Amino acid sequence: MNGQSNNLGNIGHIYFEQKDYGKAEKYYQKALEIAEKNQLSNITNHLISLGNVEMSLKKYETAEKYLFKALDLLKEREDLYGMGACYNSIAENYEDQKKWWQALEYFQKSLEIARKIENQYAI
Repeated sequence: MNGQSNNLGNIGHIYFEQKDYGKAEKYYQKALEIAEKNQLSNITNHLISLGNVEMSLKKYETAEKYLFKALDLLKEREDLYGMGACYNSIAENYEDQKKWWQALEYFQKSLEIARKIENQYAI
């Protein structure tokens, strides 16, 4: 099931890169359903991907719900790498809305984690 969920997520990513957000959302949603049903570890990837789709569609509140749900799961697992990526997406969501202070807060959290885990790319 993990492979099926990942493959659907990968197809969603292809559509996302092509800016076909409707199809991307459909595939990410299918991937998430399988991941949730089978309690797979990639649930957070699909939640973040759905958050990014909603952000691209300017559905900021929905994006925020997906992203904070992913963040809660990442915190439970103490997944610092995932948390850093999620904080960055949350910051971008606020930045798109011109909510500068909130964006700065989450970019700083992302940077703090990147430094902690020595992720040079993220820094």
